[in-house]
Amino acid sequence: DLRQNQLKLCKLVNTEGAIRLCAQYDSLQLAVNLAIGYIGAVAGRESRDFGLENSLQSNMPPVYVPYTVFDQVLTQLKQKTDKSSAELYKDLVDQINSHLELLERVCEDNTFLNRDKIGLFLYLKV
Repeated sequence: DLRQNQLKLCKLVNTEGAIRLCAQYDSLQLAVNLAIGYIGAVAGRESRDFGLENSLQSNMPPVYVPYTVFDQVLTQLKQKTDKSSAELYKDLVDQINSHLELLERVCEDNTFLNRDKIGLFLYLKV
């Protein structure tokens, strides 16, 4: 299917742009699906499908998350009054909140793993 192949390519090359484009043309269901998929990829599920070399882990480099694009989708969904849009809004907010919880845990792990380096840096600086 041509549409599926185009979607796979967009996910791989420019997920942020694909989400923005879907939102711009009022394809909010697809925008939310892409956003939720990207958040999952950042967490380590199907990362390669989204062109990510790594996922959110304390021992890996940071992974970019397009929060402003997610916010644009949420704003559009909030303006809608139908039940489907409300459910999509809730689904995306839940995924973003789960991502933020994961991010907090990874940051805590990273701080714990690097505490000796931080202590040594502070010791050497004094």
